[in-house]
Amino acid sequence: MLNELERPSLKVTLDLDIPKMEPLKHDLDKVETFVKELDTFYRDAIEKTENIDIKVVKSERTKVRKVLKTIEDNRKAMVKAYKEPIKDFEDTSKRIEKILKGTDGMMKELVDADKLAKEDPFAGLSVNENLYTLTFRTTEENYNKIKAYMKELGIKEEK
Repeated sequence: MLNELERPSLKVTLDLDIPKMEPLKHDLDKVETFVKELDTFYRDAIEKTENIDIKVVKSERTKVRKVLKTIEDNRKAMVKAYKEPIKDFEDTSKRIEKILKGTDGMMKELVDADKLAKEDPFAGLSVNENLYTLTFRTTEENYNKIKAYMKELGIKEEK
């Protein structure tokens, strides 16, 4: 019966080119140096509260918050840009894995049934109201033994 079915064949080569991730190009090192200097300046300024122009602090704080928002937004955009293709690949892989696991289970059932049929020609045989059903693949020799046994019992084979 299985020999009558046309087996699909994988006509594509599964070639996954896993790219080596290069460090992302950015100029955040320069920004980081400036930010550390600014942080040190304001730590010292807090200790020496004299001679601080609050208008300048407010103005610089506005600029710092804009830079912070820009860095946060760019970081999130960069992470999203890299995560989306990875998620697509992962979802597709999981769908294929699920199908393959089901197929593997069916193939295992066929192999186990064939093994059982070779060990015991009467395994998997059920008799119900003069009908019999073979629930496994069997060899021609075992099939003939079962057929003869059913004939002895007076059970007719259905065509």
